[in-house]
Amino acid sequence: MSVPNISTIGVFDSGMGGLTVLKSLRQYMPDVNLIYLGDTARLPYGTKSPTTVINYALQAVEILLEYKIDIIVVACNTASSVAINCLEQRCKNVSIFGVILPGAIEVVCNRWFIKPIGVLATEATVRQGAYADAIHTMEPSAKVVSAPAQLLVALAEEGWHDGEIVEKILSKYIDSLIYQDIETLVLGCTHFPVFTKTIRQLYPSLNIVNSADTTASRIANTYRGIGSGKTTFLVTDSLERFKRVGAYFWHNSMNDIKLVDL
Repeated sequence: MSVPNISTIGVFDSGMGGLTVLKSLRQYMPDVNLIYLGDTARLPYGTKSPTTVINYALQAVEILLEYKIDIIVVACNTASSVAINCLEQRCKNVSIFGVILPGAIEVVCNRWFIKPIGVLATEATVRQGAYADAIHTMEPSAKVVSAPAQLLVALAEEGWHDGEIVEKILSKYIDSLIYQDIETLVLGCTHFPVFTKTIRQLYPSLNIVNSADTTASRIANTYRGIGSGKTTFLVTDSLERFKRVGAYFWHNSMNDIKLVDL
């Protein structure tokens, strides 16, 4: 079976965290064109109501559709947990990928559900139970336990990814899951992959599921990128801050940045 070609992928998030997904996409698909929209004027999505998040996601998609994209990646766990169905109804001719299902598939395929599965996420993602729902669809016997960790978003955006303070805060959140006998930890926010190295040092025996990497891998296995490898960044506010903070996640030059209005 042939793999379909695509030239342009649109990616959106409430701010910076989705850049971890963008980075993984670039690593897996060096030739595809990437257009990233960070809704920096209205972040974070993780504390907003489902109705508000859906409205924001629909507005973001309208901007991306202007760029003749082939697929859209919802690089935000909060939006993925509440808005995917509405986005699919809006985008009949464009495939929509969220960041929750790929992580759930990795857990089940590796049979990491024998013991409880821990999910570290934002308040909204935990409240929606999105990972539990996705995992239970494939493996009803799995036990999923979650911890809301909103403070980690701020630490990630300040570039605090390691060190004593970060270790103590990570331990505070993750220990609450360890006490429930988990062996697998799902990083259920796209900001959180920046803490992977520190988490591995603190908990070397944990299976860690990185939603950015699992999403990019799934897309790369589904399509072949045939673009020029160009990356364009769109933001709704604070262009200079996006460029400064985004470097913590993207680890590449960020020259083509445009301000847009939703």
